[in-house]
This record gives sequence, C-alpha cells and structure tokens, in this order.
Amino acid sequence: MNRTTRKKKKIFELYSQNLKWIKEKTNAKFKKEFEYGVLCPLCLDVFLESDLVESKNNFLTLEHNPPKSLGGKDNILTCKECNNKSGHKTDVELLTYILELEFKNFRPNSKHRTKLVNKEGAKVTADLSFDDKGKMTLNLQDKYSNPKDFKKFIDSEERGVFPIEGEIGEIATTKLNFI
Repeated sequence: MNRTTRKKKKIFELYSQNLKWIKEKTNAKFKKEFEYGVLCPLCLDVFLESDLVESKNNFLTLEHNPPKSLGGKDNILTCKECNNKSGHKTDVELLTYILELEFKNFRPNSKHRTKLVNKEGAKVTADLSFDDKGKMTLNLQDKYSNPKDFKKFIDSEERGVFPIEGEIGEIATTKLNFI
C-alpha cells in the first residue's frame, strides 16, 4: 500500500467514525444504508471504503484544503466527479476572493478587474491596480469590452484637461461610475 492510499484510508477511518457518531446521535437520513462511510463534502453522496480504490468509476480522491496554491495540505476526501468539476472552480473563486480583499485593503501590488458604466449604460471592463507606493492606476480594457459600448463610453464621458504624471494637457475622465 503506497503512502497516498494509506493517508486516504486513515482519513476515511476518521471521517467514518465521525459520521457513525452523527448517525447514532441524530435523525440524519442518508440515500443508502452503510456501517462505515464518508460524505463527499461537495455533493454529499455517501462513499464506502471500497470507493477508495482508483479502479472504481467515481472513487474518492485526496484533496488539498485550502488549495495547495495557498499552502493547503491534502487532508480531505472528495469524490472524483466533484474534484474534477468543482476543484478548479473552488480554487479560482477562493483566490479571486483573496485578491479582492487585498485590493479593497489597498495592498501594494494588488489589482482588480471591474466594470465601469456611464449614464447612457455603456459598460467597459477596467483593470485597477495599486503599485508598491500606493499609486492607483486605471486601465480600460477594450479587448474585454463590447467595441460599441467601449466607443460610446469613451465618447460620452465628461472630460477635463489636467496633467497626468507630467503629461501636461492629457485629456482624462473626471467622473467614473463603478458597477
């Protein structure tokens, strides 16, 4: 038995004991009867010890919690289907949330993609970022925006003439609405 299989079995045994206690102490009902089993935390289906074997169609996999990219350890069992469907999506959502928190707290070198909308309803995609000195930069992204909306947005914004980073006379938007 290899190291990963031993770890999966150990986690299975711990989770099974916990689930057995829940079955005994509560009125919890499950789709199938079982003595020892675990629930996939994503789909909540019951899996038995035989589902640890990788030759099964939907076997139990070892998953990192939190994601490995955030320093997580492989310490949770999920079914292969959920791992394939939800694993990447969950990781992306969590990473996006953490990056948004960093941006909202004005952390140096943080960035955030957002949408801007003008009074006429034209929407554009924009990237906002803070550099290591706390300076904020806004870049409108025409390649991620509807071309007609982008042109309407640029053409319709109130404009003023003021210097930007020493570029005297640069025309810039004076008011932006974030959605």
